[in-house]
Amino acid sequence: MSGAKPLTGEQLRQKVRELGKEMPPVPPKEMARRCGYYTVTSDQDVCVNEMEFYKALLNTRAASPPPPVDIAQIPQTEEGAVDINSPEYLRAMEVLRQRQQLGEGAFERRVNTTEEP
Repeated sequence: MSGAKPLTGEQLRQKVRELGKEMPPVPPKEMARRCGYYTVTSDQDVCVNEMEFYKALLNTRAASPPPPVDIAQIPQTEEGAVDINSPEYLRAMEVLRQRQQLGEGAFERRVNTTEEP
């Protein structure tokens, strides 16, 4: 006997976001069950398939890489160095880490298209 149809794609991402906001925090096994990653045996035992849940979650994230970061928007110190304490820098480093995990290019420098040559 099987359980509910497992969530995938954007539905899975949305459900995980919702569950991540609950207090007290939802344990990963319960999160997998609530997203439909379980089966019910003939004895009515519930078996949660955490591995399939994690695979689906990784596939969902891989399908939607983080957006490019405009490195020109990262603030600089008075000496002209990058301000490594700024939220923009920290976000850029997180995007870089995620993109490296996905095997993609790290940054795209945006060009101001309003200037004339």
